[in-house]
Amino acid sequence: MTAEPEDFWQSAIARHDRQVFLSLLSLGLTPDRARDVAQATWTKLLEKHQDGHLDDIELPGLAIVQARFIALNEMRRDQTEKRVLQVVEAPTQSQDVEREVIKRAELESAIAALSKCSPRAKRIFRMVYG
Repeated sequence: MTAEPEDFWQSAIARHDRQVFLSLLSLGLTPDRARDVAQATWTKLLEKHQDGHLDDIELPGLAIVQARFIALNEMRRDQTEKRVLQVVEAPTQSQDVEREVIKRAELESAIAALSKCSPRAKRIFRMVYG
């Protein structure tokens, strides 16, 4: 690479950004999300290059692989967060059992109270709630 790093990366981005963007769309990302990930990809590659971690730069392949890596990591993280939220927000089986026990106790209490009422009160109750 004979050009200055900034010039090299500017021309690389201009030349290959569309392919990176399209590869992200093919993963199912929205255009806005694909644009964000593509920008993050170029930033990450530039940082790696500046830190001396890129010995061989073959574009657009390197950028597409990096972009897919970022996108798939984000997708996995989002799926994990959704699963955690479902577990936290969804009632557990023990909570369901507890609710059923409480409902049954309330119903038994209401039946016991109704059994102590006069026949006329029972008839009125049935007419109102029947």
